Amino acid sequence: MPAEYDSALLELTNAILATLDHESSRQATLDTDERCYRMLYAATPAMLHSIDSEGRLVSVSEVWLTALGYTIRNLQLRQVPMVEALADACMKHARAIVMTTVAMTAGMLPSALGFGADASFRQRWPLR
Repeated sequence: MPAEYDSALLELTNAILATLDHESSRQATLDTDERCYRMLYAATPAMLHSIDSEGRLVSVSEVWLTALGYTIRNLQLRQVPMVEALADACMKHARAIVMTTVAMTAGMLPSALGFGADASFRQRWPLR
């Protein structure tokens, strides 16, 4: 019987080692995925921020900090209220969108209405 116990003990030991190896591999994959996620978050050229379920600012991207002129230390020490920081971010982002839209509309308006030196193409539309 001792040989049977040795065989069962060997199988159990091999199963435990295989499980540990598998768990170690899974943890390494998770660590790699976490690093990739953090690098992507940091490299994305957008003003990203994360807010938890209680409405607290959890993290912000470097682009967010640069665009608004804050430092991570200001936010950590709450020298800048979260509501003010987010409102400022929204205003700056909306301002860029509105200014682009107004400029594009103003630039296309003469052609759309058939005014100006280059409006001849619009006056022949639709082709008959």
